[in-house]
Amino acid sequence: MTGGRVFGVNCHDFNPTVFVANTQATCIDIDGNRVGGLGSTRIDFSNIRGRNILIARGLIGPGPRQFTVQQTDLMTLGTPGGWTGFTIRDVQVDGVGEPFDIWSDGNRITDVVIRNAYVRAISLKYGARQNVISHVRIDGTALAGLFISPMRHVPGVADRYPERNVFSDVVIAHAGALIDDIYGNSPEGAVQVQGSNGAPGSFDPRDNTFDGVRATGSGRGFPWVFVSQDAGPGNVFRGEGAASAAASG
Repeated sequence: MTGGRVFGVNCHDFNPTVFVANTQATCIDIDGNRVGGLGSTRIDFSNIRGRNILIARGLIGPGPRQFTVQQTDLMTLGTPGGWTGFTIRDVQVDGVGEPFDIWSDGNRITDVVIRNAYVRAISLKYGARQNVISHVRIDGTALAGLFISPMRHVPGVADRYPERNVFSDVVIAHAGALIDDIYGNSPEGAVQVQGSNGAPGSFDPRDNTFDGVRATGSGRGFPWVFVSQDAGPGNVFRGEGAASAAASG
């Protein structure tokens, strides 16, 4: 799909009760089943709502028939390595595993309110580039509020540097407060830029900017405000916050 508008989507109260491996529940999945490898571009999304899209709690845990985290998304921008150039604005979500799972480039996301993200609130993966995300309010996460990772060497996905993404005017409250609701993950910073310490063949995040980011949290799920863990050069954080544990990334 090229061009067009998606307005007034309301997803709510979807709670899978059966484990299905390698799958997840998603409200809006873009290019999850591309035809001929072509991706969608220049779609305008606005007035998007999501509430209570969560896998049954009894399916979160160890074992071959369990999910380890809440495999639910509000929006998956699923075109790895593609310039999609979407505009996404006026989004409110409460009670979803990962509200935004972004794989593509050139998207502009603004005016977002996220409550109770049971994994991470906004994730950029597979080398997502040049996304501009602004005016975001996040209240309650299990892991990071903002997360960037290359997820390198994935079959069928070209390795790329996650770079030149810009976050501005983001407030993260109660970071890490929901960590007891997932299984097997270590705590993360409110902002987490995840790399591989320059390992051979690595594509560590570089030249990403966080400007005007404020974060607070409590408990063992919030050891740091900003973590650039083994990431590449040029990642800049301008913000403030208070962590409950005296530690550094």
